[in-house]
Amino acid sequence: MADEVLTKLRGGMLHYRYVRDDDVATVIESHLLAEIAAPYRQRFRDEIAEQNWIVEYGRKLADAPFTADFVICTADAAI
Repeated sequence: MADEVLTKLRGGMLHYRYVRDDDVATVIESHLLAEIAAPYRQRFRDEIAEQNWIVEYGRKLADAPFTADFVICTADAAI
């Protein structure tokens, strides 16, 4: 299993970071779950579900990173 880190940044922007299982020297970072390779994407989905987050995927931004995923609330707060 890779070293995955899911961070909710200030303002709710998500930052995905993982080290590839087959190459510990390769670190992948993104603000979009859609850019994450399939096996790691599911691991991040599981973490999002565990945190009970409702996420807006692919929000367009005026500045870099130009598109990012954001936590908009927790599932229990949406009830």
